[in-house]
Amino acid sequence: MTEDSLQIADAVVQAAKGTRLNVFTCWLGQSTVMDARDEFYQAGVPSFFSPEKAVMAFMQHVRHQRVQRLLTETPESFTDHYADRSHTRRVVLKALRAGRNHLSNQEARELTADYGINTIDTMYCDDMEEVLEAFAVERRPVDITIIHEQACQPFVKLSPSQRRYKGTMQKLNGEPAIIDACRYLMEEYRLHFPNSGFLGFAVQYSYQHVGGVEFSVGITRDPLFGPLVVCGASGAEINVTTDRQIALPPLNMVLARELLRRTYMYKLLKENSLQPDEDVRAVSETLVTLSQIVIDIPEIQGLEISPLLFNEQGAVAVNIAISVCDQPSQPIIQAYPRELEEWIVLPKSGRRVIIRPVLAQDEPAHRAFHELQSPESIRYRFFQYRKHFSREDVAQMVQIDYDREMVFIANAPREDAEGEETLGTVRTWTDADNLQCEFAVMVHDKMKGEGLGVALMQKMIDYCRARGTVEMVGNVLPDNRPMLQLAEHLGFEVKYNLEEEVMDLRLVLNEPEKDWQRERLGKSSH
Repeated sequence: MTEDSLQIADAVVQAAKGTRLNVFTCWLGQSTVMDARDEFYQAGVPSFFSPEKAVMAFMQHVRHQRVQRLLTETPESFTDHYADRSHTRRVVLKALRAGRNHLSNQEARELTADYGINTIDTMYCDDMEEVLEAFAVERRPVDITIIHEQACQPFVKLSPSQRRYKGTMQKLNGEPAIIDACRYLMEEYRLHFPNSGFLGFAVQYSYQHVGGVEFSVGITRDPLFGPLVVCGASGAEINVTTDRQIALPPLNMVLARELLRRTYMYKLLKENSLQPDEDVRAVSETLVTLSQIVIDIPEIQGLEISPLLFNEQGAVAVNIAISVCDQPSQPIIQAYPRELEEWIVLPKSGRRVIIRPVLAQDEPAHRAFHELQSPESIRYRFFQYRKHFSREDVAQMVQIDYDREMVFIANAPREDAEGEETLGTVRTWTDADNLQCEFAVMVHDKMKGEGLGVALMQKMIDYCRARGTVEMVGNVLPDNRPMLQLAEHLGFEVKYNLEEEVMDLRLVLNEPEKDWQRERLGKSSH
């Protein structure tokens, strides 16, 4: 039996060597098959003791491949990186200077509306008399909500009695009904929240045509991971914490949809919505926007939209609460560094070009840029001829961690069509100690002589010097005269590497301050 097992194992190993497919085995038994299992181990073929463990391992591999494909999908361009929202940030800072740890209901609505999130039209009143005056303007049915300090805090944990609290009265059509409603709301507020300061009433016209599956979306903080985007169920009838899913900002539309798909409410939305695709997009856009809000305003400690409903324009934020903190929190994943964008004018053609960090959605233009290059330019850049760049190849070029790698691209409006085209790119890879960075640069063949290579390299040199990198290095083929001339112009030290048969380039950006830095750099120079 042992001999038969070894023969079978040897046959499986030989078959595995002859295929590019992943092969794994399930070898039932104990002592009689140990030699066969050892044969698999030596050959690097996975072997499992039971079918269940084999299936679990296979599914883990399937999930890994799925996540990898998801991460390389090209996201849609949704967030407006160019909008000026300095006013919104001033609202938050004003609240902090006033000693408040939350925004008022009105401030919270203005902030989210400024980022393009739809909200219900709301009038704010200090007392019952002002509520009656607001109703008298159009004498239409209104909904009245009482506002107090605790209601302006997101993700408040309520006691069992507070969960029975009713803070809104709906479809009030007449002064007597409004007076009774305001008095009732005040009684409820004093009973359940006696220590929460009264802030007034919010009045909304009834029948604003919002409805559908109720979502709770927002922002919270984790002591280790910083800001988190949350998504899940809303409503008093369900335990919202059981459906609360989280994701790390910054989000794009691909990641936002994946966050939404992990919630139970996503299933309900697909089953019950009259326009499920449009509603899925609306919630995803809201999640991306929340991600951008916390990146732009790191003083936001928490933000809750509950519920998030729908109308013909998309998602609508009904109730909004925002808390703030004078200790800003940055995402653990570095966000798109918008402050590094720069417009230049090329001296020869007068063409306006933006030099900016690469974005994941630049993948189509980046791929076209590489495929339009001459074979010689490709050889200079990649040290070999390449005729084809797959979507996965280019996705890895544009989906980067800005903390460990930087890519600046030069983009300009297309001269023959709509959209932008990529005219040049420069990238650096920086080691974990921020000691050395290795660069690579390439400019579109039609842009040679425009000075674009100098502009891209100088942009990268300034960036790496400012972040404290000690030196920049690179390799150039000996016959790449344009790049060698550019390097000499920028002050690089150029030496021939006899072993690798390339030209080594080195530029000191900052003087090393510590002994270990000088020692490491001394060894690398040899």
